[in-house]
Amino acid sequence: MSEMCVAAARGALARGYGVVLPHTAHATYCVPAGPGPSRAVPAALAARVAEWPLGDDVEVVADPDAVPFRPR
Repeated sequence: MSEMCVAAARGALARGYGVVLPHTAHATYCVPAGPGPSRAVPAALAARVAEWPLGDDVEVVADPDAVPFRPR
């Protein structure tokens, strides 16, 4: 779930790692409507919102093919 990916990214950042988060490599569930006049939140939007609090601390790329893996 996107929420777990973001938690892992925060843990990696706290340990000094650089983080690249592929947008299409994580997903979550739709958020159901709450009480009152609220509406459901589609899963794709919830996933994007989960990424947002990471701000400029991570690099969000479109998909896993855009991640530059390099040997050490």
